[in-house]
Formats: sequence, C-alpha cells, structure tokens
Amino acid sequence: AGLGRALLAPAREAAGVEKRLASMLEALEEERAAGSLVSDAERQLPSKPRVQVDREPHSIDVSDLPATLPRLGVEKYSLVDDGFLIKVFFEAAAPLEASDVRTLFGAQSLEVWAVSPAAAHRLSVPKLWGRVVPSRCRVRTKGARVTVVLHKESDAEWRFLKGY
Repeated sequence: AGLGRALLAPAREAAGVEKRLASMLEALEEERAAGSLVSDAERQLPSKPRVQVDREPHSIDVSDLPATLPRLGVEKYSLVDDGFLIKVFFEAAAPLEASDVRTLFGAQSLEVWAVSPAAAHRLSVPKLWGRVVPSRCRVRTKGARVTVVLHKESDAEWRFLKGY
C-alpha cells in the first residue's frame, strides 16, 4: 500500500500543477479581455540612453616616422611563460637602442613599435590571453632582439599570447 501511494504521488503533484497553471491562464485571459493587460508591442517603452564606454586606446602615434620607412607586422615571435611573467621575443631588421622602441601596455592589450633604420616593426595584440599589470610591464633590447616582459595579474598558465 505504501509503495502504491509513493508511485501515485508524482501523478497527483502533476495534476495539482496542471490545475494551478489552468487557473493562472484563465486569469490572464480575463485580464486581457478587460483590457488591463498590455503586450510589449503595445506598450510604449522609453528608449534606453546610450552610454559612452571608455576603451583603452590601442594605438601608438607613429606619424613622425618617415613615410618611406617600411612598416612590418611582427609575425614570428617566441613566448615564454615564467610564473607571473610572460616574455615575448622577436627580431628587428637591424640593431636597436631602448629609445627606438615605443610601447603601450593595457590591462589586456599590448602594442610595440620597434623602429630601426631599415623598418618599423609592430607587434599588436588588442586582446591578450589574460590580464597584465601595465605599470610593471617593460621592454628590453639587445642588438636586433626585442624582449617584451609582461607582468601577469595571476600566475595562471598562458597557452597563447592572444586571447579570444
């Protein structure tokens, strides 16, 4: 007898839910017939005000460079994940001084221009794999090799430099 009651309980619950839904539907139909229920299409909603979103600038001004200087995107680089640091290495066309490198570090973006007499090389990553601390990021040069050191917010592993 106990098993029979247990098996019938879900059916009784379903019947109760069905009755409550039917009465709710009936009440909605009565409200609609009385004109007190208005559809979204009929309702005049105020338009939402547009909000200006400040975004990090992702570009360095290079308008002072000679127009004849080739501008090349950095396509080959190597990446080393070392705890809280990400090191990105790439080669320029000619030896550089530290003053020949322009950087812009954002919380989740990176732009580097390495300007040699032969070409201006640009490494741009508008969305990094993770977040960095811009004030702790830096760049070094040794000959034609450029090393970008990013300081991550956490020591989580980065599988790639670029994020989704």
